[in-house]
Amino acid sequence: MEKLDRIVSFRVSWDEYQRLLQVCAACNIRTISELTRRALQEWVNHRGEAREPNDQLSYLTHRIEALERRVSEVAAQVDQLMRGVRNGRA
Repeated sequence: MEKLDRIVSFRVSWDEYQRLLQVCAACNIRTISELTRRALQEWVNHRGEAREPNDQLSYLTHRIEALERRVSEVAAQVDQLMRGVRNGRA
């Protein structure tokens, strides 16, 4: 792994900080620094170039739609499992 010897610092609100901690836990990422580094690398390196604001909006819209579909799939699976538990099949 490349040596990480530079520091980038920025401020966030308490609510933003709490949300970052939740994302770290949900994604099994050890630190907010690691989460931030990954997110920035993804943002800058996507398709090899930084995107313009309209491209960013389109990209984020696409990602949100994909996440919404996945959440719906998981919710349907949970519902199916719960029906099985209620019917004594799990």
